[in-house]
Amino acid sequence: MDKLFRLRQISKFCRSFVYSAHCSENVVQSRNLSTTGRLCFIRRGEKVFEEEDNTVIAHEKRPYIQESWDTSIRYLESDSYKKTYGDDVVWKHYRRNFKGNMAPETREKCIRQGKIGLASPCPLCRDEYLTVDYRNIKLLRQFLNPFTGDVLPSLKTGVCQQRLKELQIQRLKAIDYGKSSQSKYLT
Repeated sequence: MDKLFRLRQISKFCRSFVYSAHCSENVVQSRNLSTTGRLCFIRRGEKVFEEEDNTVIAHEKRPYIQESWDTSIRYLESDSYKKTYGDDVVWKHYRRNFKGNMAPETREKCIRQGKIGLASPCPLCRDEYLTVDYRNIKLLRQFLNPFTGDVLPSLKTGVCQQRLKELQIQRLKAIDYGKSSQSKYLT
């Protein structure tokens, strides 16, 4: 109860003031910051997320474990996948944050030292059930250009460079192993 009151009190004071440039007078406008008040009270060691044994602590990173390709195929046909992504491709609703008008090249890799070490991992790294493999044709098709059969560029899909190389290699492997022909574009 005390924490909730404290968070409400802080959120009242956490406002940013913006001077409007389009007015002739300098009019001060206020804008609420939605999470700043809550995040400034999260301290190291304070419990934020709780599991059954109440051991998960704020800022604790769990190891990234990539699932096998057959688990990935079952996941693509599951209800949880349909609830998360719907009928859209995996990368459609992913948005990269960057400064300026021109998007920079995607990062080298999202997983460092066995953990997701960055703020917003790419669409393939953030979901550990999406495994890029030549046998997982349904996932490979989502990253291919339907007209040429080439892998879509990372600026469009938002995948990191490591996963982009994996996609290119697994696409060629699928063609070599006869999972699809070059002319059919993995159909």
